Amino acid sequence: MQKVARMENPKSQDIPRLAVTALMLTGLFTSCEKEEDPINIVPDEDIYISGMDYSNSYQGLVWKDVNLIYHEYDDVVALGAGIHTNSLFARGNDVYSAGRILGQAGIWKNGTSTYLSIEGYGCGMSGSGGSSVYVKPNGDTYVAGGICDNPALWINGELNILPGVEKAFAYSVFIHDDDVYVVGRQHLPNSKGRAVLWKNGALQILSENIQSIATQVQVAKNGDVYVLGGVENDYVYWIANKSQQFDIPMHGASSIFLKDNDLYVAGVMKGNAEYEWIASVWKEGGEVQHLSGSGQGNDAKSIVVTRNNNVYVVGTENGNAVLWKNGNAHILKENATAVSITLQR
Repeated sequence: MQKVARMENPKSQDIPRLAVTALMLTGLFTSCEKEEDPINIVPDEDIYISGMDYSNSYQGLVWKDVNLIYHEYDDVVALGAGIHTNSLFARGNDVYSAGRILGQAGIWKNGTSTYLSIEGYGCGMSGSGGSSVYVKPNGDTYVAGGICDNPALWINGELNILPGVEKAFAYSVFIHDDDVYVVGRQHLPNSKGRAVLWKNGALQILSENIQSIATQVQVAKNGDVYVLGGVENDYVYWIANKSQQFDIPMHGASSIFLKDNDLYVAGVMKGNAEYEWIASVWKEGGEVQHLSGSGQGNDAKSIVVTRNNNVYVVGTENGNAVLWKNGNAHILKENATAVSITLQR
């Protein structure tokens, strides 16, 4: 793998910040509440945001634009285990998310949950989970995740084990021109692992380094395959089809988005104190932009860019779920977090 350094990369504290594992889910619910919007954020395209309410038993949340739609599901488990930044997808008027239902991999469509197949695998509670969902225009639904320490891709609910490795987990799925891309981490002994990608089931090792991980994949209009991940203490992205690796000049990177052939990254920079962070965003070729001040738990988790080049980022600032539009902040909900944002397709 050829490594091409574009910018000096500050060191990260730990790769596990990228390894968001099991998943709390969200879907589209039934009652909605409009919050005051002091800076008049009016999205220029329909956006959906998922998050979690700390003050209400870690209830899952979904916003459309800045309108909160909420409900507490009895079948949501793995509370406190985290919400994956790739687990929300909107196609037409339907909103999908992936996660666990009572310990089993599941998917939500407009708030209705459905189990994913675990046929042939009996590894017990919490043995399977979905992490990312992608829906094709014809309605075919793909969910990446894992089952019994095997990397999995569910297609319309049916289980497929991704080949080439004995143990792994799949974190992200993306479809481009009918090619199906999945990225994840091959599990090695002693908690080590390697970043991997599958294209239509064919395995590609992104890094031979035994402390690497791949967490998200997207494909540019020109066909370049961008993968977000980490290698030891560095946050990086790969252009997988060119076998190139580039440094990301941030202390944490949670999410990427491709607008045409431009790359945007949401994440964090170090704050003033040991456990303080600054929610930040970076466009390839430019400077890192700070979205928040320095504080514990501040983070930018997910990013999208509209046709009009407006940049929307969601995350947490001072314990509140926040939406930033071009750097301007709007509090979505106090004592909550926002972790995933998607455009309506």
